[in-house]
Amino acid sequence: MTDWHTDAPPVPPRASRTEWYMNIAVETARRSTCIRRCYGAVVVNSAGEIVSTGHNGAPRGEAHCDELNTCIRKQYNIPSGERYEFCRSVHAEMNALLQAGRAAAGCTMYLAGFERLTGAPSYDPPCLMCSKMLVNAGIGRVMVRTPEGLGELDPQELYRKHLDSVIAKVSGN
Repeated sequence: MTDWHTDAPPVPPRASRTEWYMNIAVETARRSTCIRRCYGAVVVNSAGEIVSTGHNGAPRGEAHCDELNTCIRKQYNIPSGERYEFCRSVHAEMNALLQAGRAAAGCTMYLAGFERLTGAPSYDPPCLMCSKMLVNAGIGRVMVRTPEGLGELDPQELYRKHLDSVIAKVSGN
């Protein structure tokens, strides 16, 4: 007879709340239907309750890129981070905010992504469109993975940074 106290594998240390929510974001990203990148988002209120989740994928009722085995942006060699209006997918951040509605105000969003083909972590912050939605939804902060570990983004600062970048690009500076 085995003694479950001594024969069981060691239990990993308890995850911090941030690690736990980030792990849920990674798991949510596995629901993605994008053939390029998979992202998951988790909206958590100040009491630590999960308000909503979202992953990137085609709008409800539409065929998904992984079903069609095609990506419009890839087909036309559109670089990563540009011309999102040609993407079939709704971003994970947008889906999570749509699910949360007004309950998103004051919440923290946990965002994680990975490359579909390699599984390598993706460290891109929310795009300009998503940063605008985060600001208007009242999200207080966004927790993201970085090569060094975890990072915290202020949605308002992120939006302003994106806007400054667009203005510089358009004006040629």
